[in-house]
Amino acid sequence: MELKDLDGLDEEQLLSLLGEPETTQVYTRKDSRPTPEVPYAPEYLVYPLEFGGEIDAAILPCAQVIDFGQSFDTSQRPPPVAFGIPAHYAAPEIVFDSFGSTAMDIWSLGCTLYEIRLGRRLFNVFQLVGLRKEDYMDEISSILGEPPTPWTQYYSVSDDESENDMSQNDLDLGDDGDTCVGPQGERGRSIQNKLASCHDCTGQGCAHPRFELISKPEAATFADLLERLLRYRPEERLSAQDVLKHEWFCTQY
Repeated sequence: MELKDLDGLDEEQLLSLLGEPETTQVYTRKDSRPTPEVPYAPEYLVYPLEFGGEIDAAILPCAQVIDFGQSFDTSQRPPPVAFGIPAHYAAPEIVFDSFGSTAMDIWSLGCTLYEIRLGRRLFNVFQLVGLRKEDYMDEISSILGEPPTPWTQYYSVSDDESENDMSQNDLDLGDDGDTCVGPQGERGRSIQNKLASCHDCTGQGCAHPRFELISKPEAATFADLLERLLRYRPEERLSAQDVLKHEWFCTQY
């Protein structure tokens, strides 16, 4: 969302509007071996703003589409060798095959819509310096299930998966109660369970209602949309034109 013009504000005015910045100290390893190009590390890092409360006064009701640094002409041949998409939003064909088309944006859209609506990432891929394809697959398959060939080489079934699996009857229990549901099961239903769960739940002695962050009727429609956007095979995903025709965009909840 667009911010009010902050130009011309002095430091005191800016902090009164946005609040004091939250920082964390940076610890430098003794064997870090600084170079002339990178002679030192910063003393501290500043966390991004958490919008809400008084800070909302700085936000205008106007959307801004930004950051086209990784965009390219789709007629470009050959396509870029790297797309610069963070793993949390990257389609599987990018991660496993280093190949992308406009369908990769449909996958990223699904991840983005979930984050906008629920305030949490749909996929949280473990990543340090580099990305292990197995870690990426572990994360997305926990919701989408087993991938098609040849990506099955990165897929593994955990030993305790059978213990965590729920029957259809189990999934139908507790819709209005205090059951916290995991991400196993059939794909569309699994996405709906993700929507229904409490993100901060410890899984022990759950005392919260399901569909805490989204209503049950909207969750069903939203899950249907996400399931159509997050298909493993790019050719099976909705087109951008069909996305706009989906019921979720046409219904007020």
